[in-house]
Amino acid sequence: MNHLPSVFIHNGILTIKNESYKKEQIQKELQHLKAFRKGPYQINEVYIPSQWNSYIKWEYFIPIYKDYLKNKIKDLYKKNHLLKILDVGANNGYYSFLMYYQLKNDHLTSDFYLIDPTLDFYLQFEFLKKYFPKEDQIHWNYDRIGWQEIHLESFFDVIFCMGILYHHSDPYALLKKMHFLLKTGGVLILETITINHSDYPVCLLPEKKYAGSSGIWFIPNKKAVMNFLRRANFKEILFHNERFIIHEMKQNDYLPSLEENLSKDHTSTIEGYPIPYRSFFTAVK
Repeated sequence: MNHLPSVFIHNGILTIKNESYKKEQIQKELQHLKAFRKGPYQINEVYIPSQWNSYIKWEYFIPIYKDYLKNKIKDLYKKNHLLKILDVGANNGYYSFLMYYQLKNDHLTSDFYLIDPTLDFYLQFEFLKKYFPKEDQIHWNYDRIGWQEIHLESFFDVIFCMGILYHHSDPYALLKKMHFLLKTGGVLILETITINHSDYPVCLLPEKKYAGSSGIWFIPNKKAVMNFLRRANFKEILFHNERFIIHEMKQNDYLPSLEENLSKDHTSTIEGYPIPYRSFFTAVK
């Protein structure tokens, strides 16, 4: 992402420069917040670490945007000269911030609707938001709701659904809802854990935990993801890339790293299941 006034990426860190706030003031507010999962950030000279090296995911997404999505999104923009974008499971807003500034850099005006029911993530978003330029803040709307609670039929041009699918017991219902929310011609950007297993479209259903996490339900292979999307009535379904995610998740005092929950040779999870990859897909309503 190119350098923009007050906001830029430096060495993989989302950096905000705002001379209206002093170091001591920023640090005092940070003391009241839980550890950040998405990031890292830097506000003036204050560095905010995060459990995930979130910029790595962005580096895998941005070639998809430049080579494929950019022209599609420009076509959607021509209809109303305003893009309505939904970020499902937005956490503290990290990817919405990045995408907003990417679109702004490409002279595309956008309104972002961020949804996530988790209070800690919402408080982090509100903390971060005020440091950004005021003319940008008005384009970010955050609701503490889940995807089940949003009912805006054919409303959004683009939906980001990243790191969400495998946390739900009914991935088909989630994808059907994404289809319902998109305008005709709108684009779903889906990023999810996959396994490289079987020539058939299959899903792994862990007995209790997967890579140490009890919050994971179905882990499909890439063919199964594409079938889920087809059954949810999407078209123009594309698989773009995959990556092994061991270096994205850092060990800290609050949550274990992925590496701690893999076998020593990284060929399976500690439960004996196939290792996780993260894969990007796009699909059109």
